Amino acid sequence: MRNSLIAMVLATALTGGPAWSLSCMPPDAARTFNWASDSEDTYSAFLGTLDFAPVSRPSGFDPNPDPVTRTARFSGSALGADGFAPIPDRDIGLVLSCMASWCGNLEPGTRVLAFAKRVAGGYEITVDPCYTEVFTDPAPEIVATVEACMRGGPCEPKPLR
Repeated sequence: MRNSLIAMVLATALTGGPAWSLSCMPPDAARTFNWASDSEDTYSAFLGTLDFAPVSRPSGFDPNPDPVTRTARFSGSALGADGFAPIPDRDIGLVLSCMASWCGNLEPGTRVLAFAKRVAGGYEITVDPCYTEVFTDPAPEIVATVEACMRGGPCEPKPLR
């Protein structure tokens, strides 16, 4: 019994530092639409692709990493009263943020549904580790949900489990 207790204490002491994990809410287009609508900031929804210089981050743990900001070229549509409609290509700020060692990231050319914040001189899309404001390769039902929300139709987030 005593040997088992000593073995457990040693095993615990010899395993690395604390275990860190990131817990994110499941993505939900209605929840994100409502959040953006209720925000004091002004948001627009864009559906299309972003072209930008790829981002590489140093490896290792950084408890407070700086966000990486890039200018991205957006090609696609913007959400209006009648749904998504094509808009001219435009430059948009792209902010890739981190929480400790978890970082948001996108590959150039990925199709996104993004809620972009209006900032001085244009728009800015933030990609955080939980992808709170960005849906990558959105399924048609996600796009339809956001369009329904914009029209004033059903816009209830899915219940959390």
